[in-house]
Amino acid sequence: MGIAERQASSAGRASGASAGTLRRAERPQRITAAGVTPSAPADPRPAIARAYRFERARRSLRLEHRDEHRRAQRRFWFTLAVLVGAVLVIGGITVHQLQQLFGI
Repeated sequence: MGIAERQASSAGRASGASAGTLRRAERPQRITAAGVTPSAPADPRPAIARAYRFERARRSLRLEHRDEHRRAQRRFWFTLAVLVGAVLVIGGITVHQLQQLFGI
């Protein structure tokens, strides 16, 4: 590769014409119906009603999740208490049997 070729290739890279350079894509144009602007709906009431339904559903799901979490906590602590009680009972029976067996 000669000096002239190197200078030509570096000039091409400087101007952004090399194969590795990406150009920015253009934004697509909006397609609209004649006389209708896409930014504002004709009647906002359905959108408002939809937003209220959405928020009510979110609140309902949040309350259901909270209640389910509380029930899960109660189940956990109840199960833990039963297991601890069972361990204490079995431990007491074992100690009593050992005392009878070895006369301690």
